[in-house]
Amino acid sequence: MRNRIAHGYFDLNLDTIWDTVMTSLPELIYSLKPIFDELAAQSGSSDETTPD
Repeated sequence: MRNRIAHGYFDLNLDTIWDTVMTSLPELIYSLKPIFDELAAQSGSSDETTPD
């Protein structure tokens, strides 16, 4: 989609973009949340073990 937006601006179908934002984006965020949570947990634990 990025390629279409960047290079085919005048050929965009705004209904398709809106549908993607409303359906696919929330699903992607939901799928990525466990990964971000794990990274945050790892980041938090590594801060405790680093010397001052």
